[in-house]
Amino acid sequence: MTLSSSKNGRLLLTTTRFLLVSSWILGGSLFAWGNAALFKDASTSTGSNGSIPFVRHGGQSDLNDVSSTAGIFWENLSCSTANEVSILNPSSGFVANGQVCGILGPSGSGKSTFLSIMAGRQEASLSVGGFVQHHRQSEFKDPRSASHFSCGPVLPDTVAWLQQQDAFFEQLTVQETLDLAVFLEWPLLPKSQRDGMAQACLEALGLTKVRSRRVGNPTKARASNGATLSGGELRRLSVALELVTQPQLFVCDEPTTGIDSKMSETVMAAIASLAKKQNIPCFCTLHQPRSSIWHMLDVLILMAPGGRVCYVGSCHDSVPYFASLGYNCPNETNPAEYFIDLVSVDTEDPLQAIIDRDRIDRLASAFERYNRPLPKQLKALRLSLPTESRRSSPSTGGRRSPVTTIRRFGALLRRSWRQTYRSVSLNLGRLAISSGTAILLSQIFPSVAAAKGLPPTNNSVTDRICVLTFGVINMFLVSVVKTIDIFSKEKPIVQRERNRNDYTNLEYILSKALSEFPLDAAFTVVFTTTLKLVTGLAIEWKPLSMIFSLMTCSGASLGFLLGGITQGEQAAVTLAMPIVILFMSVGVINPSGVDENEIHNNPLVLQWVKALSPIAAAIEASMVGEFAGVKFANSMFRQVRDLPRMGGLALVKNGDETLAALGLSSVNFDAVVSHLITLNLVNFGLCWLGLSVTSNARVVHWMQNVRKGLLSSPSKKERKKGTSQRRNSAGVNPHSQRGRIPVPQWGLPRP
Repeated sequence: MTLSSSKNGRLLLTTTRFLLVSSWILGGSLFAWGNAALFKDASTSTGSNGSIPFVRHGGQSDLNDVSSTAGIFWENLSCSTANEVSILNPSSGFVANGQVCGILGPSGSGKSTFLSIMAGRQEASLSVGGFVQHHRQSEFKDPRSASHFSCGPVLPDTVAWLQQQDAFFEQLTVQETLDLAVFLEWPLLPKSQRDGMAQACLEALGLTKVRSRRVGNPTKARASNGATLSGGELRRLSVALELVTQPQLFVCDEPTTGIDSKMSETVMAAIASLAKKQNIPCFCTLHQPRSSIWHMLDVLILMAPGGRVCYVGSCHDSVPYFASLGYNCPNETNPAEYFIDLVSVDTEDPLQAIIDRDRIDRLASAFERYNRPLPKQLKALRLSLPTESRRSSPSTGGRRSPVTTIRRFGALLRRSWRQTYRSVSLNLGRLAISSGTAILLSQIFPSVAAAKGLPPTNNSVTDRICVLTFGVINMFLVSVVKTIDIFSKEKPIVQRERNRNDYTNLEYILSKALSEFPLDAAFTVVFTTTLKLVTGLAIEWKPLSMIFSLMTCSGASLGFLLGGITQGEQAAVTLAMPIVILFMSVGVINPSGVDENEIHNNPLVLQWVKALSPIAAAIEASMVGEFAGVKFANSMFRQVRDLPRMGGLALVKNGDETLAALGLSSVNFDAVVSHLITLNLVNFGLCWLGLSVTSNARVVHWMQNVRKGLLSSPSKKERKKGTSQRRNSAGVNPHSQRGRIPVPQWGLPRP
């Protein structure tokens, strides 16, 4: 009886296995047949066997596998401008965790727009349709539950964004750069654990040998002695800075820009390796990738001019897919280059442009018909899963936990201090300018230099006014331009770190001020000391240094303000020049004399501008310090050439009369010093406000519209015209060295 029961059990088990395998094979065949039939009905099949191969999304052989795979999916994703111009046509797709998706296409195809939408950092003016969802492991511990997976939006602070241009504090070493990045992202972790994270990044990206090397300026050539990083090392450091955040999505905007082909391969290999190790999806826009880079990609998105999507799916299936449409990639040809040529338009040849557009229409229409079932499946998946608004931090993280302001501020101050005081060439140049300007002024106005150690003469009054005035203007201008240059270089770094909520704008501004102002004051003291040594100015060294130091700091704070409210160094300099000229115009005192009553009768606007001018305040304070209570040399045997030569100052006998002639008799030295301090505080407050406002996406878009003159709403006719022009726009592939794409003998009919 036992033996019989055992035989019956084995027979039942064998029968069950056979039925399961048979049903699995039959179900798979029916599913494949159903998809082929669906695509065949949607378009005219033209392959050798009358069908178009199934395009695998995210490397999966079955769209249903999306429901059991974590990654990023987008559903009917589209984008248009405020003028209703479509810049991204609807498309759907999926990229699994650990996969690298390459976005290819000519200029004007919407690659950067697609990337910014995936990262949640698109311009506020754009109208985005569809969904971008992160399909991930649910936080429910029971993997057998229905909520084993969940979906939620892609949050900007969980996205690592590798931009086209590298931006670093060039005087910091690689180790210091990574240590600070890890601290700002994970401030509550023990130092030993943070050091381990930085070391892991160095080893993963091959930066261990250059850990003690300074980063250097990415826009300048590498130092001949190898003291700074190469282009490839800079790109790898950029990758390291993004990945210390342990993101949920990694996007790269042309990561191979500006480096040679061999280094491009190294950088892409590092990106692909880290995406797989950290198990996160990665999107890369690429420009003419070499063949070795093509083989690193898992998923391909091919975009045509006007934001038309011609392919989304596995790179492995892309070549047979286009071959089935009549576009066979030649042997020994890089598929990436061939595909870009497929979706490019030759605008120099009108006849060829018509052929190119016809080909793009066919490709886009074919893929649109094929891709039509996918949004329904993705929508059903999205609605069937629980939604998580925000994924919690790792258990050891504390990435978003508040850290004491003192520790964070200290780290920022240390970075600013190193950046400022390690710039040896810049500091030596400022030292030469400070001392050289003082010597130059003494040579231009010799009467002041000749009076060294002697009482001032009437003849030297105008020269003394000019020495102090030109000294104020020169030092102020140097301070403004220097600060704009430094601040404009650091602003992209600050914006990147602010997007991660690493610190506040106020903390950065205060740390920058405390590191810059002492050095500014030191170079000012060099100027005033040299000026006192080579001239016979009557003003004491201490008040002279105080006035010029405060004025220089005011120039620096004005530079911070202009850099904070503008986008880019060129815009800041363009805005700074008229402002400085305006401050000079209202600040320079007429040496021929000024009626004090006329000053109070000036227009209110002019009085306000003068009150805002650090140049005016510094000149007035220096005049008071130079002439107040000073008695001129009065000898009965003085020569005629020593007499004053200018109208209002020709009859003055002492310093007090000089101040009265200049309209400064009522000016108080201490009040002017207090006014300079107030101007510093006001400029810094406005700088903080400007940084806070310009970080708002809507404000940035409004500023762009002001520059472009697009504030007025276009008419319906203009919008229709703009849409037509956009659809007819063409992208050109200037790097293609092969002939034109041949027109196949057959093709899909026009929709």
